[in-house]
Amino acid sequence: LAGGDLNQLLNRPKTKDVVIFTRQLSTLIEADVPLGEGMRTMASQTDKPAFSKVIADVYGRLEGGTSLSGAFAAHPKLFSQFYIKLIRSGEISGRLQQSLNYLADYLERNAAITSKVRNALAYPVFVIFAMVAVALIMVVYVLPQLLVIFKESGVTELPITTRALIAVTDFANEYILLILGFMVMVVVGALQWVRTPDGRLWWDNAKI
Repeated sequence: LAGGDLNQLLNRPKTKDVVIFTRQLSTLIEADVPLGEGMRTMASQTDKPAFSKVIADVYGRLEGGTSLSGAFAAHPKLFSQFYIKLIRSGEISGRLQQSLNYLADYLERNAAITSKVRNALAYPVFVIFAMVAVALIMVVYVLPQLLVIFKESGVTELPITTRALIAVTDFANEYILLILGFMVMVVVGALQWVRTPDGRLWWDNAKI
């Protein structure tokens, strides 16, 4: 990544930023501050340039006559369909401030649950990664040096487990690049599948 790309990646808007923005927007509406003026103030005070641009764009769309929900809909990666529909509901019912408060509470709860899930998954993921790494090191570096003793001794009647271990070690060392390539393809394919509705449902159930 280039320096600018890395800086943009590290400073991209997160759920916490959306929560604070939503809470502030609710407070501004409750205080009868003009929406455009409040948006302009928040855009100038935001410490993340990427999020400041988003707020400025929302403000510009509002000035152009777009509804608040329509302005948010222009940024689907940051504002979910649920978020946008609830804002639209608040606009229609005249309860926009209450809708924003509910959204802020919802996003905070959702972020807390997500954090707990990630913390719970961190240890098993680390253990699995360590097991795979140790297995690769054993098969590629350690076992070949130990099993060569059996091959050089000329012993033919080895236990089936030892013969299977020799076969696996030989195969792994001969096709190591093919195995690594296959593993990468499996991981990439799994990540793509998890992004589908069926894959997302399965992954969420697995995490629970």
